[in-house]
Amino acid sequence: MKKVILIICSLLLLISGCDKEKSAIFFSSSTITPENFSIENCQNTFQVGQRINFLLYNPKPLTNNIIKLQVVKLESNGFASGYSIAYARDIEIDTRMNYATDCFYLHKEGNYVLRIFSRNDFLTPVAEQIFTVK
Repeated sequence: MKKVILIICSLLLLISGCDKEKSAIFFSSSTITPENFSIENCQNTFQVGQRINFLLYNPKPLTNNIIKLQVVKLESNGFASGYSIAYARDIEIDTRMNYATDCFYLHKEGNYVLRIFSRNDFLTPVAEQIFTVK
């Protein structure tokens, strides 16, 4: 009986979680625009001081015209080991579009997470993605 309940709950979780589109962040060392975007040009490893371009894709246009970037440096291989804010900035975006692009630079090696927040919710990121600077 336990197995049947577990299987039903698992199926319900899979079915309910599949139809919601998620936001995504893509990185590249060259400028990203919707016209030149290609998944083959994306990367998640950069050199110290190299330009880090990103594209935030959201299934629907964002409702606020300002998003907050937060780059978190992981002190080990995860949040549990500690972290520090390496970079933060607000960016003005066009609310008619479902994407945003910009760039930044980092000058220390390490594992990082780019977290992007809507201006009206600083607790839950719209999207987050891990990348490395070597």
